Amino acid sequence: MSETRKRILFLTRLKPNVARDSWDEFVREILLPLVEGFPSVNSYDVYRIRGNVFQEEEGETDWHYVDVIEVNDVGAYEGDVASAMETDAGRMFEEGWLAMVEEWLPVYGSPIDEIWQKDSNS
Repeated sequence: MSETRKRILFLTRLKPNVARDSWDEFVREILLPLVEGFPSVNSYDVYRIRGNVFQEEEGETDWHYVDVIEVNDVGAYEGDVASAMETDAGRMFEEGWLAMVEEWLPVYGSPIDEIWQKDSNS
């Protein structure tokens, strides 16, 4: 039986002095090229949070971005990150990340429909 796909989610809050356009440029030029080169990553999307769904207007939220990364194996992803941090590109990423990010929340999970399907086949 095949392993279910995993999604790694990063909720990111920028430091108050960091413009969103600066973060967008960092993501485009540093983060995406680094992570898209990881063998463990099937897809990677970054979403700029514009507001809460049930508010009439856009507004500030507790988080500024959500990164959604699809991997087959979380351990392999962690290994790819560890290896990347030993490179010049990884060090550039770390330097930018530390300068711009106030708080982040990394979590992972699997699509519920795949979990249900796996359980029903057991």
